[in-house]
Amino acid sequence: DTYRQRVAIKLSRGAALSPVDLERFLTERQILARLEHPNIARLLDGGTTVDGAPYLVMELVEGQPIHQFADRRRLDTTECLLLFLTVCDAVSHAHRRLIVHRDLKPSNILVTEAGVAKLLDFGIAKLLAEGETAAGDRTALHQRYYSEGYASPEQVSGGAITTASDVFSLGVVLRELLHGRRAPDRDLEVILERASAEEPERRYGSVEAFADDLRRWLSGLPVKARADTFAYRASRFARRHRAGVSLAVLSLLATAAFIVALARQNAQVKAERDRAVEAERKAQSVSSFLTQMFQQADPRYSKSREVTARELLDRGAADIQKELEESPEVRAALLRTMAIAYRGLGDGRQGIELLRQALAIHGPIGAANEIEVARTLAALGDGLRDATQYREAEVILRQALEIRRR
Repeated sequence: DTYRQRVAIKLSRGAALSPVDLERFLTERQILARLEHPNIARLLDGGTTVDGAPYLVMELVEGQPIHQFADRRRLDTTECLLLFLTVCDAVSHAHRRLIVHRDLKPSNILVTEAGVAKLLDFGIAKLLAEGETAAGDRTALHQRYYSEGYASPEQVSGGAITTASDVFSLGVVLRELLHGRRAPDRDLEVILERASAEEPERRYGSVEAFADDLRRWLSGLPVKARADTFAYRASRFARRHRAGVSLAVLSLLATAAFIVALARQNAQVKAERDRAVEAERKAQSVSSFLTQMFQQADPRYSKSREVTARELLDRGAADIQKELEESPEVRAALLRTMAIAYRGLGDGRQGIELLRQALAIHGPIGAANEIEVARTLAALGDGLRDATQYREAEVILRQALEIRRR
């Protein structure tokens, strides 16, 4: 009588239970004993009555099903996703302990008045480790327990049950949770489609992967459920960094004007050595200006209009190729500058290609201005490192270092 606590008691019906149902009850007790997570209702005690009926003593969760809670609190899409992610964390905790819930639905996910989600009812959960329970096998053979509308196709058909079954159920729960709360969004729809795909192999490989894509969506990052194309990544980048992209466009407009003017001037005076030197000096000034603009731009915190700079970058790169054919050192320096610009907008592959072109223009190392060669090598090494081509990056960067030491 020293301590008092309100609890929930789950009591079997003793002799009324079939051997399979009794074994299932005991398996639930064994499963709950493994779980300790703030978003899973805790097992407090268990035992057997004087009549031989097993029972469980559980944490009493006073709350509403997650959909009703979200409706009553008028949660928006972001708030719903943040709440749902705590459920994913609870399911992931169970999966790491080789437990598949198999009955994920709104009525088994209660949310307290404090806004804490609690996962309940592991009555038909399955242990994945071999030999830990035979009840799962007998249940599969004689009786299939599942909730209509939330069970995975393989669960309904009696197929192999894995953690992918819980991923499917979570996808269905989330789709219902978000219904009527969001404007059409392609990325979020693709995430839901992948989570609740009919075939297990087409779903996310784990609950953690599902949750990670939801967090990426919340952060405005490209989601992994979609094809990883440059156009898609660029659109997400522009959406996250609208002010920075606008600044980049303005910088590129100014730079393009400089490049075209420089190219025309160089074509007119290419026979005069002193004016060619002046053209190179001007080209380096343009490069320094553009590089400085990209280094100083911090696009993460402004909310300006959305623009894209890719077309201007492509045009500038093409102008360099056409207008500066007879000024190789100027062309190489500007190719390096444009590569830095591409890298700044997330297209490291195009940047690497331009830097390789610049090195080809420099010719054999030592044949041109060695400092310019070292700068191009360093930029190429950085780009290769970002692209995880580490071995080639190391070779290139060591060459740059050796030149600079000399």
